[in-house]
Amino acid sequence: PPLSAARTACRAVAGYHHNGGPYGSAPSPCPAGSYCPPASLVPTPCPAFTDSPPASGELRACRAKPGYHHAGGDYGTAAVPCTRNLYCPAGSISPIPCPDNTGASESDPWIAAASAARCVPR
Repeated sequence: PPLSAARTACRAVAGYHHNGGPYGSAPSPCPAGSYCPPASLVPTPCPAFTDSPPASGELRACRAKPGYHHAGGDYGTAAVPCTRNLYCPAGSISPIPCPDNTGASESDPWIAAASAARCVPR
């Protein structure tokens, strides 16, 4: 708080945490794969199959890993694998269809494709 004389009144800014407490202790950057809203005592893990850069301060920093997309249609929601004939680069909100006349090989029933390189001519 403004003009506070108590060290325990000091709170970490977004992207930092107090290593489990107490408030007033030296803050550390939030590690990759988590986020730290203002005044965080500990990092909050990103949802399943998402990742974030170090010092992330909000849930929306958690983006789908390659081969996954945000099932909830927005960053910060859990991610699910891309399915056959679709691919999902890192951070995908929605899966992308393989280009025309391409798709998954019949001998390769892959899911969680990260790029169009897995789309082969049919």
